[in-house]
Amino acid sequence: MADVHVDVAGIRAAAGALAAEGGPITFLENAQAVLEKARLSGSTLTMFGGSTVDANNAALDVHENNVKGGIQRLREAAAQLGRTAENWAKSDEPWVVKG
Repeated sequence: MADVHVDVAGIRAAAGALAAEGGPITFLENAQAVLEKARLSGSTLTMFGGSTVDANNAALDVHENNVKGGIQRLREAAAQLGRTAENWAKSDEPWVVKG
């Protein structure tokens, strides 16, 4: 069997980059904060604009749920990459070349 070259440090770096301040999770958290500010109150567009306000807020709910889901998935990916790096680092298989 051919040797498998595993860059444990690279996997750890990828996990750290996902979770780092200013990284993709922070970007999505900032987007979530902006979406929260875009919510309209019922009286924003007078009584004639109620359906528009409702549609805006319904769209925001969908976007916020998507962003929250993305944040959670990125956190899970970072954690799983960290576990993968640890597993490879502990591997004692003779065909694994750690780099």
